Amino acid sequence: MSTTETIVKQRDLFLAFAFASADLLIEIGPGDRVGFVSGAIKKLIGADEANLRSRSWIDLFIEDDGIILKNMIGGMTPGRRCGPLMVTLKNGESVLFSAIKMPEKQSVYITLAAPNELMKRHMAQEETVASKEEFIKTTQKAISEAIKSGKQVDLTLLELPDLQDMKDRMPPEKWEEMHTMMADLIKSASVDGGTVTQLSDNRYSMLRDKNTELDTLQDQISQMLKHIDPELQDTVIRSVSVDANIGNLNDKEASRALLYTLNAFEKSGADAKVKNMKDGFSGFLQESKDKIQAFKKMVAEKNFTFNFQPIVYLNGLGISHYEVLTRFPEGGSPYDLITFGEAVGLAMDFDLAVCKKAIDIISKLPKNPKNNRFTLNVSGQSIENDQFVSDLRRLLDMYKLEQGAVTFEITESACIQNLEKVNNVIGLLQSDGFSVCLDDFGAGSASYQYLQKLQVDFIKLDGAYVQHIFDTPKDQMIVRHLAQLCADLKVGMVAERIETAKEAMLLKSMGIGYGQGYWFSKPRVAPDYKPDQEQVEQMKHSPVQITQGKTGGTAS
Repeated sequence: MSTTETIVKQRDLFLAFAFASADLLIEIGPGDRVGFVSGAIKKLIGADEANLRSRSWIDLFIEDDGIILKNMIGGMTPGRRCGPLMVTLKNGESVLFSAIKMPEKQSVYITLAAPNELMKRHMAQEETVASKEEFIKTTQKAISEAIKSGKQVDLTLLELPDLQDMKDRMPPEKWEEMHTMMADLIKSASVDGGTVTQLSDNRYSMLRDKNTELDTLQDQISQMLKHIDPELQDTVIRSVSVDANIGNLNDKEASRALLYTLNAFEKSGADAKVKNMKDGFSGFLQESKDKIQAFKKMVAEKNFTFNFQPIVYLNGLGISHYEVLTRFPEGGSPYDLITFGEAVGLAMDFDLAVCKKAIDIISKLPKNPKNNRFTLNVSGQSIENDQFVSDLRRLLDMYKLEQGAVTFEITESACIQNLEKVNNVIGLLQSDGFSVCLDDFGAGSASYQYLQKLQVDFIKLDGAYVQHIFDTPKDQMIVRHLAQLCADLKVGMVAERIETAKEAMLLKSMGIGYGQGYWFSKPRVAPDYKPDQEQVEQMKHSPVQITQGKTGGTAS
């Protein structure tokens, strides 16, 4: 093969590689002018090649996007890529933008792709930064992958004290736009374009390759802010970086170290004193030491009380049973304390203490079949532990409770590792005369697998479905089909967080048997619920329209 043929082949391979994921390829020439260009020029830009070559590539985009992209390109180091980002052309079309700075020629090549519907949905999901919880998950994975590849990474905080002044003189919609642009800039400098979270109005955290120039990113942010707010003078941007090498920390320890470091960033900003992830884990342990002792003391002394929230039959609103809810002294958050106990490995001790105290109270209540059935929460960690199950069954045998007096509701089911083992435990509890419910059904991707593998008596529909039940026909269709599935499997279904008559009536019409929420009753200090007759009449006579989506029709 001749030299010319080799060059032509290499060119064709290069173009094929570029156009496999893009519609237009542009080489940026001197003075930010378009150099080499190939692809769907007319379709995307609405101009011919000759006209495009005489233009600045920045002028192809709307002003705000052009400034962001110019700053990104200006800060790129050889071999560095950025994108894909969803940006807007001057003709109003949205495109996916990617760029790379070639190591040898020092040239920058950009690609533009017209997104299909799937790509649009994906990019829309990526427009905002991750929540702190999601950031911890994705960052932990990214750190592990970086270590395997020999890459050195930092957990970095960017703090911008001047943003508060900007907020005071900026309309809310402009403020939100500024944060979107800020997020795009910081994402472009993060390890994988997604490991970024916003800790407050003026603090962002990111996972950063140590080879990425932090000064360049700060300059880009300053230029962007001055463009948005001309009144802004020299922008102060403070930063602190923590070595993200997790060493021999296991997954749980790394997660705790990340959480501690982010909390330190959130609390102290650029003055945070964490040096590395191991330091962060040590800090977590030290910070938790007193809390662990206090938690153990609370469990040992059973220093907690109970409220009782009714779970009612949606047909008639009569009482089915009560969920026993733990309350702590001095108004401590039940959720925070219980999740803390799970995090430090004390969930089983806590669950057993709750069961002991609750069962003792239940055993002493007057024999009233209508008000004598209760649900006790046990975590997925506990139900999988042989010692806990043994202690619980011994306790139940000692009190000789009536058949059906207690249902055990498995919370934090995502913690379950061995579904077969847990199903055997469920069978043992059922053979002892107790029912089992799976909490927060639908909240995780494994829910349907759990319904297949675990022979439970009830599931509790995650409250998020109830909160969004009127948002779209799709939300209603999912719940309706799930209700039908449970009916076919003879599994009772409880809908929680019902706050309006409209929600209650719709869920009843879908075939859901049980409801729980503030519309019926807030948690009560005693199990003494009586249905409100006005609500009973509402449920009898008030129609509710159900959107059927593509199948058409309504039901009342």
